[in-house]
Amino acid sequence: MPNPSKNPFRSELPPKVQRASTPLSLRALTALRQKAEAALRAKAKSKQESDGNLPPAAVQKVLHEVQVQRIELEMQNEELRRAREELEIEKANYADFYNRAPVGYLTIRESGLILEANQTLLEILGISRAALLKQAITRFILKEDHDDYYQFCKRLFAIKSVGTEQAGESVSSELRMVRPDGTGFWAYLVATIVSGKSGARVIRIVLSDITARREVTRALMQSEGRLRHAEQVAMIGNWEIDLTTQAVVASANARILFGLGEEKILLADFTALPMAAYRRKLQTALCDLIEAGQPYEVEYEVQRVNDGRIIHLHSLAEYDARGKKV
Repeated sequence: MPNPSKNPFRSELPPKVQRASTPLSLRALTALRQKAEAALRAKAKSKQESDGNLPPAAVQKVLHEVQVQRIELEMQNEELRRAREELEIEKANYADFYNRAPVGYLTIRESGLILEANQTLLEILGISRAALLKQAITRFILKEDHDDYYQFCKRLFAIKSVGTEQAGESVSSELRMVRPDGTGFWAYLVATIVSGKSGARVIRIVLSDITARREVTRALMQSEGRLRHAEQVAMIGNWEIDLTTQAVVASANARILFGLGEEKILLADFTALPMAAYRRKLQTALCDLIEAGQPYEVEYEVQRVNDGRIIHLHSLAEYDARGKKV
């Protein structure tokens, strides 16, 4: 997912284009005039060789100025032509980059009317540009998520007007959207308010299809839920020891087995849970696992913290040498 604090759009052309369209400096004009005069002298010399009759000095001076200016204009026109060609190339490159971006870009009015969109967005929605432009964005948002969209806009409009130090800040949201063919998808939106061409405020949105990510997250949550249920049914739990930080992460059912609450557990606390008669046995087995890679499979008794009841446990462990975790 993209960085929320950075404006994902640029209305300006790249620096190269800006330089190409900048007026000629005084130094450049001086050099241009020198070139023009040199070209004129060469032309005059050629004419003098072919025609010995020269006009009077005053007329010749005026003629000289006119001819220099004409050559200057020709050279300036040539510079402008080259600059225009560079500008067209850069604009084409910018348009290609905009349309081929891996995310959808669209510009809408504060009313929600769609003004611009890139090719990626058209492909995400499965719609033509003509059918998309001048449509309300809410047409493509699932009706049940309209309230979420309005809250999203409310947070966006709460940003101070363009020109303040907060201008350019963005807000984000996840919404369910609908294509014209009726199929739905999850979208991640990042929006920014900017000043449009006419000076009116417009909203620029970066849109990504996150359906696959949402499906993976949902499947993971379901898997974790099934694991918790299985642990409760089988009366088993799991724990992980980070040897670098000495922190112990225990599953919900492991905490139930040991009679623990939600408090933070460190390795020293964890090794003190077994009955005293088993602690040396467990410490030896843990050292053999970490140092020699020997299998860890031990049985021991613990006195539950919350009610003092003594229970018998069977424990298996593996060691991740790269992550230094048991």
